[in-house]
Amino acid sequence: EFGDVMTTRVDGNNYRMPVNYTLDCRSASANAMKLQVQGNGAAFDGTVLRSDKAGLGIKLLQGSNKLPINTALNFTYPNKPELWAVPVKQSGATLTGGEFAATATMKVDYQ
Repeated sequence: EFGDVMTTRVDGNNYRMPVNYTLDCRSASANAMKLQVQGNGAAFDGTVLRSDKAGLGIKLLQGSNKLPINTALNFTYPNKPELWAVPVKQSGATLTGGEFAATATMKVDYQ
């Protein structure tokens, strides 16, 4: 949930929100893990999530670094990666108002 978003202020930095998730891997045989956010890429940038609004996508960040969708990120449990989501727009696009949505699946595997 991004709250109220002004279409003219979507710049890939404004409206950054944490991705809240939990992991419970206490009985794991190893702490080396990898995380991947799987989804469909936006037509204008295949590394960001496609939304249902033309010219709008959702960029994922791990800390301050871009995390392209469908790319594995290695980490050591219980230190889970800090993830953020931020709306981005296609260069030169004029976004229309209204609700928008994007979906993805978070996959965590043992290494």
